[in-house]
Amino acid sequence: MPVFEYKGLISGNRSTRGMVDADSVRAAQVKLRAQGIYPTHLAESRTRSAVSEALSRLKLPVRRVPGLDLSLFTNQLSTLIGAGIPLVESLSALTEQIENGQLKAVIGRVRESVNHGSTLADAMAEHPQVFNELYRAMVRAGESAGALELVLTRLSKYIEGQMELRNKVISAMMYPLIMMGMSLVVMGVLLVKVIPTIAGLLD
Repeated sequence: MPVFEYKGLISGNRSTRGMVDADSVRAAQVKLRAQGIYPTHLAESRTRSAVSEALSRLKLPVRRVPGLDLSLFTNQLSTLIGAGIPLVESLSALTEQIENGQLKAVIGRVRESVNHGSTLADAMAEHPQVFNELYRAMVRAGESAGALELVLTRLSKYIEGQMELRNKVISAMMYPLIMMGMSLVVMGVLLVKVIPTIAGLLD
């Protein structure tokens, strides 16, 4: 499907720019206006179209995205939505900023799905390796209630809290493991060095 680069105006007479997938210029205009964007310039981007087509055929490896990256993305998306930036444009902006390759590719696909009419929760449901059931359920509830910004903010804090709890548990487990390791070292020294020496003296 062709990809069009656009410049336009959103609420408050603010300028914006981005990309949109559509079958034609007319379809692109209709899609943008449905998102509250009034295009002043619209042109097909052949390079972007080729990249989009390649990404659609690419199978992503299943691996876990670090919680810190997911929390940062969630918080940034909440901020952009709270600033009145349309969802597709917000996802496009974040796709450009994300450094984690796995998350970058996933958000790119989420943006494509949303741009084709999916809800954010449905688009995220295609990537359960990144967005778990709780995450998707909260996003769906936020979309239904018109409180997506608030839900995303709470999700970001929840993820951070889970990371802190995990780190505390790991730290609590490390101390006894270290002590056990030191005890084994001491016992090894006793068995290999001290006891044979004492036994030799007694002989």
